[in-house]
This record gives sequence, C-alpha cells and structure tokens, in this order.
Amino acid sequence: MDRVRAMNRPGGPPSSTASERGRLPLLHVVEDDGSTLLLLEDVARDAGWGVAGFTCLADFRAELRNTRPDLIILDDDLPDGR
Repeated sequence: MDRVRAMNRPGGPPSSTASERGRLPLLHVVEDDGSTLLLLEDVARDAGWGVAGFTCLADFRAELRNTRPDLIILDDDLPDGR
C-alpha cells in the first residue's frame, strides 16, 4: 500500500456533519507530488481540519469504503488516473 496518513476518522453516519460527530471536519488530499501533499496537509491541519493524504487513486478509493470526508482535494493529473 502506498503512503496513507490519516487522523480523526468519522464517528457517525456519512450524512451527519463533523460537529455533530464531535470531531474535526475531515479533508482527503489526493496528490502524487510529496511536497505539495505535505504543504496542503499542513495548511489544512493549521486551519483546524483532520487530514488524510493519499499519493495514488487506488489507496484513496480503498479508504472511501471506510470513511466519508467532508471535503476532497484531488489532483486531476495523477498517473493512475489516466
């Protein structure tokens, strides 16, 4: 499995809001450039988001089976997305 970093998993149903679940809102960042991924993760955490970062679509899709993020930032030029 490629690198996956996650924190603050949702505790409620996907239809509930982050505040209703008593956790930070969850952001998924899908970006194959490591520097860009780290920057986006750091900025989001500083802004009060829980963050899960993925470097490939396969890992991101697998994680979507388990969690529902509040927001997704997706690189539209990923090597495994062509």
